[in-house]
Amino acid sequence: MQSQVEGATGIRREMMNLLRQQVKILDSSRELSDIQLRECYDRQSRVQALREKLQAIAEEDSRVAAFLQDSPAKEFSVDRAA
Repeated sequence: MQSQVEGATGIRREMMNLLRQQVKILDSSRELSDIQLRECYDRQSRVQALREKLQAIAEEDSRVAAFLQDSPAKEFSVDRAA
């Protein structure tokens, strides 16, 4: 689970970096060149992919936490029955 936390932190950092770049370029000029516009779309796509990856990590963490929360109770009830 520690590696997922580190992975999630790295993803957040990359997302923030991309978003900062996005704001910087959008604030820098009134009109964007075709190249700048394409780079913006690429960054936007990358942020979306990272968001989905982060969501998957959060869902996995939630499933693991639910499993761990339920596990001791199940083991205890099995031990009592034996």
